[in-house]
Amino acid sequence: MTSDDAVPALMGKHIAEGQTPPVCYYGQFYFLKEVFSFSLALAVAFFYSLPINPLVHAGLDNTSAFALVLLLGSLLLYLAYLVGFRSREKWILLLGLMMGLAFWTHQITTALILTSFLVVAARFRGNIRKYAVLVYWAFLGFFPQFLVEVFFGFKLVPFLINGKRVVNGEKLKAALDFTGALLTPSRHPARFVFLAFVLTGFIAILVRAWKRKAARPLWPIAAFLEKAELED
Repeated sequence: MTSDDAVPALMGKHIAEGQTPPVCYYGQFYFLKEVFSFSLALAVAFFYSLPINPLVHAGLDNTSAFALVLLLGSLLLYLAYLVGFRSREKWILLLGLMMGLAFWTHQITTALILTSFLVVAARFRGNIRKYAVLVYWAFLGFFPQFLVEVFFGFKLVPFLINGKRVVNGEKLKAALDFTGALLTPSRHPARFVFLAFVLTGFIAILVRAWKRKAARPLWPIAAFLEKAELED
C-alpha cells in the first residue's frame, strides 16, 4: 500500500471510529502553517477542499503536469523557506535538484523557481560557492531535458520567447475573465464582485503581514503562489 492509499485509509479508519471527519488530507497545510499561522493554513486548506471546477479538472486530468507543478512548486517554496529563513543549508542540494526537475516538468514553474531563488539569495548574498552548488544541482535536475535539447537542436528557448509580449487593455480584460472563470463558471458580471472579495482577503493577509514585521520577507512566496495559481 502506497501513501496515496494509506493516508485516506487511515483517515477512513478514524472517521469510522467516530472522530471528526477532516476537511483535507492529514498534514496538507503544513507549509502555510510554518509561514503564517495555523488559522490561515486551516482556512486555505478548507478553501481548496471545496469542489471548484477548474481545480477538480486539473486534479483528475492525467494528461497534464499540473499536479506535479503544484507538488514541485510547493516543495520548492518550502525548501527555500528552510534554507533562507531557518538556516538549514543542508537542503541546498535538494532545492537545486528540484528546481531543475520542476523546470523540466513544466516551464510554468519558472515563477516558483525565481521566487525560491530570491528567498535563498537573501541569505547567500555574495557567496558565489553557494550559488554554484545550487546551479550545479539544478542542471542535474534539468539534465534529461538538456539531452532532449541537444538531440532536437535546442528548440526550447525559441519556443519560450516566441509570441507577442505586449500588455494592453484587451489582455488585461482577458486575464480578469480567466481569473473570474477560475472562481465561478458563471459569465454573469457579478462574478467580479466575488473576485474583488477574494482579492480583498489577499490584501488583508498582506496588511497583517506588514504589521507582523517577521512576515515581510515572505511576501514573494505569497505573491508568486497567487500568480502561479491564476496562470494554472
